Amino acid sequence: FIDQPGYDESVQAWGANMAIPIYDSETLEFIGVLRTTVNLDVLTETVGTEEAFEAADVEVGFPAIGAHTHEGGIDQMDSDELVHVLEGEHEEHSGEAVLWDGERQYLSVVPVTSTHSAAVNDLGWVVITSQQEDLILNPIRTTTLQSVIIGLVIAIVASAIAALLAQQIANPVLRLRESAEEFTAGNLQARTNVTSEDEIGKLAEAFNQMADEVG
Repeated sequence: FIDQPGYDESVQAWGANMAIPIYDSETLEFIGVLRTTVNLDVLTETVGTEEAFEAADVEVGFPAIGAHTHEGGIDQMDSDELVHVLEGEHEEHSGEAVLWDGERQYLSVVPVTSTHSAAVNDLGWVVITSQQEDLILNPIRTTTLQSVIIGLVIAIVASAIAALLAQQIANPVLRLRESAEEFTAGNLQARTNVTSEDEIGKLAEAFNQMADEVG
């Protein structure tokens, strides 16, 4: 038998009563009950300290009495926190940040179980892991912002390259058109100086040949 935690005024500490039946090893006759109170100071001082868990706060919850370990002691949970713990056991808050210890945090609630003692399973104790929402979301927000900035830079560079390529293609065409307009206006000496090796260059060469034959 293991009882829920309670505050022992005589020793000014939180403890849990435990009782173990004693039987005769040979006759298996019931002899009596060994009863003791386990001081929970070791549990409260270890669980949830920054030295033990740097990335998150870890606490032990006692839903039956509406309490949890907190900053080296045991504190009562308010009604909303108790609801979060009870719902968290059934994963109803999976993926949601809730108000915990006055801050928006993500909770993970895992029941305390034992394969060797049904008394432990019947306690309903849980391990509560909490992490501030900002600690989780800030890296995501930073990565998203960086992705947006990189995307904008790529778009600007791509636009500049496209404009440059368009200008390189358009300029020979414009020069060829100007030469053709001068020629049709009566300037038989008009020639184009487009010397590229592409189709536009070939067209310019053909124009110059035609102008030579006519002129």
